[in-house]
Parts: sequence; C-alpha cells; structure tokens
Amino acid sequence: MRERPKLPKSQFEFADIRRENYLYVDKTGHAWQLANENQLVFLARPRRFGKSMLISTLEAYFQGESALFEGLKLERLEAGKGAEAWRKYPVIRLNFSGLYSSTEEILREEILGKLKPFQEKYPANYQGEPTAQFATLLRTVYEQEGQIVLLIDEYDKPLFPLIGEGKEEVHDAVAQLLRAFYGNIKSSMKYLRFAMLTGVSQYSHLHLASDLNNLFNISFNEEYSAICGLTEGEIRQYLHPAVEVLAEAQNLSVEATYEMLKYYYDGYNFHERGEHVYNPYSIINALAWREFKSFWFDSGTSKVLPTLLPDFSYDFWQLEGEVRGSEFGISKFEPRSANPVPLLYQYGYLTISRYDPERRLYYLTMPNQEVRESFWMGLLNWVADTATCEEGYVLAVDLWELMRAGDIEGMMRVMTSAISGTPYSHIPLSERAYEERYRDLIYLLFLAAGAQVHMEVHSDLGRSDVEVELEDVVYIFELKVERDSPISPEEAIWQVERQAYAHKHEWKNKRIVVIGVVFRKKNRREKSWKVVELEGC
Repeated sequence: MRERPKLPKSQFEFADIRRENYLYVDKTGHAWQLANENQLVFLARPRRFGKSMLISTLEAYFQGESALFEGLKLERLEAGKGAEAWRKYPVIRLNFSGLYSSTEEILREEILGKLKPFQEKYPANYQGEPTAQFATLLRTVYEQEGQIVLLIDEYDKPLFPLIGEGKEEVHDAVAQLLRAFYGNIKSSMKYLRFAMLTGVSQYSHLHLASDLNNLFNISFNEEYSAICGLTEGEIRQYLHPAVEVLAEAQNLSVEATYEMLKYYYDGYNFHERGEHVYNPYSIINALAWREFKSFWFDSGTSKVLPTLLPDFSYDFWQLEGEVRGSEFGISKFEPRSANPVPLLYQYGYLTISRYDPERRLYYLTMPNQEVRESFWMGLLNWVADTATCEEGYVLAVDLWELMRAGDIEGMMRVMTSAISGTPYSHIPLSERAYEERYRDLIYLLFLAAGAQVHMEVHSDLGRSDVEVELEDVVYIFELKVERDSPISPEEAIWQVERQAYAHKHEWKNKRIVVIGVVFRKKNRREKSWKVVELEGC
C-alpha cells in the first residue's frame, strides 16, 4: 500500500493543521485578499464546507502568526506590504455553532458565556443584556488596544432549531435578540479593523443587509466562489498521493478514481461563472477511509430534513430535475415560507446548475451522488417513519432484490408494510393528499432501491402515478384511495388501459406490468392490489 499523507479528518483549525503537519490545501490567497480589501464581510455556505477553517485562518493572520503561513500564498502577498506586514490586532472570535437555544432566556445566558473569556481579559463594568455587554466589550478593547478584528462563525445557528409550526413566538424573540446583538457592529464600525460573519443563510429576520449597509456579501461573488470547498485543480495538486492510495484500495485506475470522486462529491457551484467545488469534508474523509460513502449526511446534516417536512407542502420529487429561483429568493431564508427550495440550496442539497440572465433566474439541481442518496434516503426515512437510515436502506435493498427476481407479490408486501407503518401525523388531511402521500412513498422506495422511477408521467389522455423501469420490464402503478364508495383494483387497471399510459413504452420491447393498488382511508392496514401484464407490448 502506498504511503498516504496525513489528512485532517476532524481538524478544522488552521493553526492546529499547520502546527501538527497535516496536509493543507492553500486557500490563504483568498483570505489575504478578503482581509486587505474589505472591512465588513458576510459569507453563506452549507455546513461542513470550510467556513470555520477560513475564520481560523483569518484569526491567525490578524494575530500576526507569521510562522504558520511559511511557504503559503499569504506569506508572499504580505511581504509586499513592507513595514506594515504582520501587524497584530486584538481578535474577538465567537463561534455560535454549539448554541441550541430552546428559549430566549437560554440564548441570553449562552451568549453571555461566549463573551465571558473576553470580558475577563478586558475588565470593565459589564451590565445588562448581551447587546449592552457586547457594546461595552468592543469599546473597552478598542480603548485598550486599538482597532479590533471581529469574527462570528455560524451566526444563524441559534435560529435553526426554532423553525417550524408552533415555534413562531420563541423564534421571533430569539431573532429579535440576535438582531439587536449584531446591530452593535454598525454602531461600532469605528472600533473595527475587520469583521466577518459566516452562516448558512442570510436570514431575513435578522436584517443584516439593511442594518449593515456597508456589508460585502461574497456568497454569490464570482471572485470568491471557490473560497470554501476544493476545486479539482486543488485536489490534483495537493491530494494526488491520497487519491493514488484510494485507487489502490478500490482496485481502480487513478483516473477512474478521480471520476468516482467527482461523481460522489463534486458539483457545488456558488456563481454561474464560478468553478465547481467539491465538498471538503466528504472528500477528505473518502480519502482517509479509502472508500466512497455519504460522509456529509452522516455528520449531522440530515437534521435539516425533519425541520422541512412536517407539513409536506412541497412536491419534493420535483428535485429530480431542475427547480428555479431568483438570487434574492435562494440567498435569503424566510422562516414563514412554504417553499423549502431556499433552505435546500443554503444547506447544500441544491446548487446552481445554470443562470438565465434575461429572466434573472437561477436553475438549481442536486450537486452529486452523495447528496442525491442522502436526500432521498432521509426523505424515505421520514415518510416511512423508519427509526434510522440503516432501516430505510435495508427496506430499499429488500425491494431491489424482489424487483430483480420479478417477485411482484413480495414487492407489494414490502411497500404496503411501509405504508401501514406511516404515522397518521405524516398524512395530511386533504382527500387528494392521501393518494399523493402513498404515491410519494412508493416513489421514494423505488428511488432508494436504485431503480429508474418517474412520477406523474404524462400521456395524451392523462398521467400515471408512478412508473418504474428496469432492463426488461416497465411497472406502471395506479393508486386509488377508497373513501366513501368501494373501489376495486380493477378500476385502477382499467384507467391505465383506457388512458393509454403504456403506449409510450411499446417500442422498447419490454414487458409492461400494470399494478392497481387500492388503499382504505379508514383503515390503512387494509389494502388490495391486482397485477396485470399487458399483452402485445
């Protein structure tokens, strides 16, 4: 086995990586430019995408830690400043990623806890709310040491657990507290040499853009589109020895390994003319573990799905194709909005695929296979109410094996068992929604199983509910929910035949199997189905 470089699997601090001789991909040129051309900066990127690494790089730079930058781009750029090079500033760095506030009172105490180490270093008469104490801290540090560097990481994290029905009052109270806290930045600009906030979203309720009118938002800036994440050029330049080790472990050629890494982890784009970047957390772990897995989803990012889904007011199957949004729409998050697309973009489930300058619209798609697998499996787990991702995966594997064996009765038992276990709280109350929920669950089961599956496939006379295509057979599902009057599976099959759903497949020389399924609204454990193979197809 080839020797692999020392990879930073769980190290996210620039200083630790440099001091302990971990492999480092040099992004310091971006950091230097950001620090020397701006005073107030905001960056939104998905979680686990390198924001904390950038913040820690800026911290080391402004603290004058020149030895950490030996041989890096920033060292050469800083040398051009002459006598002004490596000037030290007091740095206040606040990391809000660990705040899980369930009330305004708890958040108030947590913020005061974050300020306490700096208050002990810079004694003053600190009294009142976090907003007042923060203002006192900034003034005190400035009076004692001069201009300050302020770095706030994951500024929006306290709000995320408070998204959802029934949490509006607490959410708004916490948002008001944070807005007042961040409002200190505007009133303290004369104290600041540089300030940067990072997060997942430009949260509309915090009014950053309007309150901080000189804020430079680089989230959609072409020049900084690759400031976080790894480009393919960077991977080939810095990580090639580790890719060779992965290739050997997977018994692949080196170029085939690069293609697999691209398929699984590339595809993120934060500007229409920007360079695609890989998820840094995922690719470092893939190289460290020498296998292709969904590392990003396993890191806790899956928690976004249960927050988005309780009302299930969006047809998530649309995400298999392109969805559209304006820059304003996808960059900001409105917690009262029924449209989850902005949050899916901000959390990394969607990325920019192209831009229409005439209509000023972005087209968004899922960036790579890791995200596709993670999203659909997470959605399946929620809809089917499986306790873990492992249960959802096993369910999908069982379905795939039954499909390959042509065991239709077995397939139906797996699907109907999953539907029977779906809790009533996951079923919307509208009559049409019952049928849609069953359709969605069947779609997700087949999608997770690796099948080519489509929903609401149009023909000249109507549209089928779900169609699944294998190498030698096409399955057409027509679903009915029995409400007041009895319905038979034969009626569902008759609809498929009458509306000619199968005609578009006749040229494929494949078997065409129609499955009519009837669910009882009053008792979801009662269901019936009928299978018919169409002749002459």
